[in-house]
Amino acid sequence: MIKNAGLGVGLLFAAAVMLTPSCYSQVVTGESSSSSSSSQTVVDKKSYEFKYKQRLKNWHEQIDTGVSKGWLSADKAQEMRNRLAQLTTLEASVRSKGYPKPDLDDMEKQFNQFNIDLSHASETKAATKTDETKSEQK
Repeated sequence: MIKNAGLGVGLLFAAAVMLTPSCYSQVVTGESSSSSSSSQTVVDKKSYEFKYKQRLKNWHEQIDTGVSKGWLSADKAQEMRNRLAQLTTLEASVRSKGYPKPDLDDMEKQFNQFNIDLSHASETKAATKTDETKSEQK
């Protein structure tokens, strides 16, 4: 059985790129006195917004590519688009609250699960298509 490496690898690569710490813009400020010192890290909220909007955009493109290449059925693509619409709404809600950590952590889990599910959906369709092609050739 030949597996579809195209979309699956692309999805995993996209997730790895989007999750790297270099995507974050950080500002470190420090206060010091003669008896103690402290520092605080502040993450720029615009970098979160870019990161999540970029991931959503990439997934839209990957679903379209999956359909055009036959890696996703029309029904599965619609299911994934519906979930993507829910994630888009979730991102807007979390953004409007200023990306509080508990909401951000929950959203990150949902984004990661979607990435896994989209990758598996494309692999399943490709494997089924490959098996059907082999059967027809016999």
